[in-house]
Amino acid sequence: MNVRIYISVADTVEQAKSNLIFAFSSELNKYFKERSYGVDIENLEIGLLMVYEREGYDKWYKPKKMRYTKFKKGISKLTGEEIVIENTLKYELKLSDLQISRFVGGDDDTSRAILETEILSSLRNLNVLPKEVHDFEIEKFREDLREFVNSRMH
Repeated sequence: MNVRIYISVADTVEQAKSNLIFAFSSELNKYFKERSYGVDIENLEIGLLMVYEREGYDKWYKPKKMRYTKFKKGISKLTGEEIVIENTLKYELKLSDLQISRFVGGDDDTSRAILETEILSSLRNLNVLPKEVHDFEIEKFREDLREFVNSRMH
Protein backbone atom coordinates (compact mmCIF):
# COMPACT_ATOMS: atom_id res chain seq x y z
CA MET A 1 0.00 0.00 0.00
CA ASN A 2 1.21 3.49 -0.79
CA VAL A 3 0.53 6.22 1.77
CA ARG A 4 1.23 9.88 1.08
CA ILE A 5 0.84 12.97 3.25
CA TYR A 6 0.97 16.28 1.42
CA ILE A 7 0.30 19.96 2.03
CA SER A 8 -2.92 20.78 0.24
CA VAL A 9 -3.04 24.47 1.17
CA ALA A 10 -0.76 26.41 3.50
CA ASP A 11 0.01 30.02 4.12
CA THR A 12 2.38 29.60 7.03
CA VAL A 13 4.59 26.57 6.55
CA GLU A 14 8.32 27.22 6.26
CA GLN A 15 10.58 25.04 4.13
CA ALA A 16 11.94 23.23 7.19
CA LYS A 17 8.43 22.23 8.27
CA SER A 18 7.54 21.23 4.71
CA ASN A 19 10.60 18.98 4.76
CA LEU A 20 9.42 17.48 8.06
CA ILE A 21 6.04 16.63 6.48
CA PHE A 22 7.77 15.19 3.41
CA ALA A 23 10.12 13.08 5.59
CA PHE A 24 7.20 11.83 7.70
CA SER A 25 5.29 10.92 4.54
CA SER A 26 8.33 9.07 3.16
CA GLU A 27 8.78 7.09 6.39
CA LEU A 28 5.09 6.25 6.46
CA ASN A 29 5.10 5.12 2.84
CA LYS A 30 8.21 2.99 3.40
CA TYR A 31 6.53 1.33 6.39
CA PHE A 32 3.35 0.51 4.44
CA LYS A 33 4.94 -0.25 1.06
CA GLU A 34 4.98 -4.03 1.40
CA ARG A 35 1.68 -4.27 3.27
CA SER A 36 -1.74 -4.96 1.79
CA TYR A 37 -5.18 -4.45 3.30
CA GLY A 38 -7.31 -5.61 0.40
CA VAL A 39 -7.59 -4.93 -3.30
CA ASP A 40 -9.82 -1.86 -3.23
CA ILE A 41 -7.42 0.65 -1.66
CA GLU A 42 -3.81 0.52 -2.82
CA ASN A 43 -3.08 4.24 -2.40
CA LEU A 44 -4.06 6.52 0.47
CA GLU A 45 -3.45 10.26 0.14
CA ILE A 46 -4.02 12.65 3.04
CA GLY A 47 -3.89 16.38 2.35
CA LEU A 48 -3.18 18.93 5.07
CA LEU A 49 -4.94 22.29 5.12
CA MET A 50 -2.75 24.61 7.17
CA VAL A 51 -4.46 27.97 6.83
CA TYR A 52 -5.38 30.30 9.67
CA GLU A 53 -9.07 31.17 9.96
CA ARG A 54 -9.95 34.55 8.51
CA GLU A 55 -13.28 36.16 9.09
CA GLY A 56 -15.38 36.00 5.97
CA TYR A 57 -13.20 33.30 4.39
CA ASP A 58 -14.27 30.33 6.49
CA LYS A 59 -15.96 28.61 3.53
CA TRP A 60 -12.87 28.93 1.33
CA TYR A 61 -10.72 26.44 3.19
CA LYS A 62 -12.90 23.48 4.06
CA PRO A 63 -11.45 20.01 3.73
CA LYS A 64 -12.52 18.29 0.52
CA LYS A 65 -14.78 15.30 0.91
CA MET A 66 -13.28 11.85 0.78
CA ARG A 67 -12.88 10.62 -2.80
CA TYR A 68 -12.25 7.18 -4.14
CA THR A 69 -10.92 6.59 -7.64
CA LYS A 70 -11.09 3.04 -8.96
CA PHE A 71 -9.39 3.90 -12.25
CA LYS A 72 -8.63 7.13 -14.07
CA LYS A 73 -6.22 7.89 -16.88
CA GLY A 74 -5.05 11.32 -17.96
CA ILE A 75 -2.17 13.41 -19.27
CA SER A 76 -0.05 15.65 -17.03
CA LYS A 77 -0.33 19.30 -18.05
CA LEU A 78 3.20 19.89 -16.74
CA THR A 79 5.10 17.00 -18.30
CA GLY A 80 2.77 15.61 -20.96
CA GLU A 81 3.21 12.14 -19.46
CA GLU A 82 0.36 9.72 -18.99
CA ILE A 83 -0.96 9.54 -15.42
CA VAL A 84 -2.89 6.56 -14.08
CA ILE A 85 -4.77 6.81 -10.80
CA GLU A 86 -5.94 3.45 -9.53
CA ASN A 87 -7.58 2.25 -6.29
CA THR A 88 -6.88 5.56 -4.56
CA LEU A 89 -8.61 6.98 -1.50
CA LYS A 90 -7.99 10.65 -0.81
CA TYR A 91 -9.13 13.00 1.96
CA GLU A 92 -8.04 16.23 3.65
CA LEU A 93 -7.50 17.39 7.23
CA LYS A 94 -7.77 20.95 8.44
CA LEU A 95 -5.57 21.91 11.34
CA SER A 96 -6.93 24.41 13.85
CA ASP A 97 -5.27 27.80 14.33
CA LEU A 98 -3.76 26.56 17.61
CA GLN A 99 -2.39 23.41 15.97
CA ILE A 100 -0.90 25.44 13.12
CA SER A 101 0.76 27.84 15.58
CA ARG A 102 2.22 24.98 17.59
CA PHE A 103 3.30 23.13 14.45
CA VAL A 104 5.03 26.14 12.88
CA GLY A 105 6.42 27.57 16.13
CA GLY A 106 7.44 24.34 17.80
CA ASP A 107 10.59 22.30 17.51
CA ASP A 108 10.64 19.32 15.14
CA ASP A 109 9.59 16.86 17.85
CA THR A 110 6.54 18.97 18.72
CA SER A 111 5.64 19.42 15.07
CA ARG A 112 5.97 15.72 14.38
CA ALA A 113 3.84 14.86 17.43
CA ILE A 114 1.09 17.17 16.13
CA LEU A 115 1.30 15.56 12.71
CA GLU A 116 1.15 12.04 14.16
CA THR A 117 -1.79 12.91 16.41
CA GLU A 118 -3.75 14.45 13.56
CA ILE A 119 -3.11 11.53 11.23
CA LEU A 120 -4.24 9.07 13.92
CA SER A 121 -7.32 11.20 14.68
CA SER A 122 -8.16 11.32 11.00
CA LEU A 123 -8.76 7.58 10.98
CA ARG A 124 -12.31 8.38 12.05
CA ASN A 125 -12.77 9.52 8.43
CA LEU A 126 -12.38 5.89 7.45
CA ASN A 127 -15.38 4.78 9.51
CA VAL A 128 -17.60 5.34 6.48
CA LEU A 129 -15.82 4.37 3.30
CA PRO A 130 -17.17 5.13 -0.17
CA LYS A 131 -19.67 2.53 -1.41
CA GLU A 132 -17.20 1.35 -4.10
CA VAL A 133 -14.81 0.09 -1.40
CA HIS A 134 -15.64 -3.45 -0.32
CA ASP A 135 -12.28 -5.12 0.28
CA PHE A 136 -10.24 -3.10 2.80
CA GLU A 137 -9.14 -4.30 6.23
CA ILE A 138 -9.62 -1.02 8.08
CA GLU A 139 -8.92 -2.37 11.57
CA LYS A 140 -5.62 -3.95 10.51
CA PHE A 141 -4.64 -0.68 8.82
CA ARG A 142 -5.48 1.29 11.98
CA GLU A 143 -3.44 -1.10 14.12
CA ASP A 144 -0.44 -0.82 11.81
CA LEU A 145 -0.65 2.98 11.71
CA ARG A 146 -0.75 3.14 15.51
CA GLU A 147 2.21 0.75 15.64
CA PHE A 148 4.13 2.96 13.21
CA VAL A 149 3.49 6.09 15.29
CA ASN A 150 4.22 4.38 18.61
CA SER A 151 7.48 2.89 17.30
CA ARG A 152 8.75 6.36 16.42
CA MET A 153 7.72 8.23 19.56
CA HIS A 154 10.52 10.09 21.19
